[in-house]
Amino acid sequence: MLSTRLLFDEFGNPHVCVDEDLRRRIEAKLVRSYFHLMLCE
Repeated sequence: MLSTRLLFDEFGNPHVCVDEDLRRRIEAKLVRSYFHLMLCE
């Protein structure tokens, strides 16, 4: 996924987490692009 981050806990174990802020920004940009495309046709 585009909005995931690899984080490490206090023991050095990796965990993949979703960056919610980045996910919302990507989603908003996708929606804006879609509506712009629909309005320009």
